[in-house]
Amino acid sequence: MPPIKFIRRQSLIAVLIAIGSSVVATRLIYAGATTEGAQQQPPLPVQVMAFSYVEGYERTAEFVGLVRADNESALGFEVGGTIDDVRVREGAVVVKGDELAYLNTDRRQAQLAAARADVKRLDAQLELAGLQRRRTADLTAEGLASAQALDDARLNEAALQAAREASQAAVHVAELELTKSRLTAPYNGVVAARLAERGSVVNPGTPVLRLIASDSFEAIVGVPLDHSDQLRIGASYPLKTRSGTIDGTLTGLRADLDASTLTVGAVFSIDARSSTRPGETVLLQQAEWVATRGGWLPLSALLEGDRGLWNVLTLSGDAATGYTAQREAVEVLYTGADRVFVRGTLKNGSPVITTGVHRLSPGSQVAPANDGTGVARLPTKTGAPAL
Repeated sequence: MPPIKFIRRQSLIAVLIAIGSSVVATRLIYAGATTEGAQQQPPLPVQVMAFSYVEGYERTAEFVGLVRADNESALGFEVGGTIDDVRVREGAVVVKGDELAYLNTDRRQAQLAAARADVKRLDAQLELAGLQRRRTADLTAEGLASAQALDDARLNEAALQAAREASQAAVHVAELELTKSRLTAPYNGVVAARLAERGSVVNPGTPVLRLIASDSFEAIVGVPLDHSDQLRIGASYPLKTRSGTIDGTLTGLRADLDASTLTVGAVFSIDARSSTRPGETVLLQQAEWVATRGGWLPLSALLEGDRGLWNVLTLSGDAATGYTAQREAVEVLYTGADRVFVRGTLKNGSPVITTGVHRLSPGSQVAPANDGTGVARLPTKTGAPAL
């Protein structure tokens, strides 16, 4: 091999070795710096609280019900006929006694006129029969007429009197049918629906309008049997609606048990001036005590776990060696506004980390900023806060 080529190959190898050594040295220096930085990272400050077991909790039970009007009727005429007019539209506010609709009364007016004319005819016949009876009585007294003639005159007058009374009753019936041909509001309310229009031929009782009372509402709430025993008639209870909470006065409890829901119907009277409307859903709120062993934790202390369970982090260690986070499993029994009632592997008095748990993992170095009761602790001489 020529000397020049050999020298060039040795130089290239030396350069490659130098570059590789530089890369290795750089990586070692970086790894050492990273390890040193990790070792020097200070523990994360956290808030802790002492977990305490209790024998139960109080929760608010809610039972669903519906608002309905105290009176809701399908109004119809008591007599049949052709509707001349319906004077109100859906949504109209009516007062008791207002005329809502009426039937054509031509035929009934004619019947009334005929009945009155018949009464007048019978009045004339009755007057004539009275004169004949008196004359026959005078003739009988003088011996010029028989007793049979007097009996005939007297009975004829009585028959005419009975016929007049029947005709007078027919007049009353015709007048009553004319009155029933007008449909009036039986109470103050709001027209919910028009079920028949002008020109319709209706039978007696055919619904024409649906009227909902506007001055009194009630709520029917299905309450489980064991809770219904706690309700007191005449007492006031909170009812939750779409616009807030209103008071409902319990007016009665139904005696039967609903076979589909296994609940008792509780009837509450509601002030009609409230913002509720018939058909609206309401919730009866009732406090109840649940006897079970567990304890309260803030929502911020929970970490999602496996199989429907949750995790919390507790402190492990002491002030001398430092504190680390330790995982414990809990089951959530009840969720409040900002806290949960749990049970699990926690011991009574365990210091539970309540802040920053999503930044931690089991084994993380932590520094408790309080003593578990919310009281801040000063750092010790070694720089680690004491629990």
